Amino acid sequence: MVEDSFNALDEQTVTVPGTEAAALIVPSLAGPLTAVLDQRKLPAGRIEELLEAHSLFPGQAPHPGLGREAGSPGPLEGRGVVCRV
Repeated sequence: MVEDSFNALDEQTVTVPGTEAAALIVPSLAGPLTAVLDQRKLPAGRIEELLEAHSLFPGQAPHPGLGREAGSPGPLEGRGVVCRV
């Protein structure tokens, strides 16, 4: 009986409308999105260098209980750029 049940389930197929379209669209969107993320890395690194070179940078480092340590975002975070200190 168990085998009959599995055989009956194997014979049932359902094709969801749009399945084939999604298989074409998702990979075509992934390429450009990856390219955008790669393009952001170069300016992000350069901005990080500029911030670290700024004369006020040492005062902008995290302090326990204040600013970034308390969960507030850095100046560029939330805009797709992560600033590491």
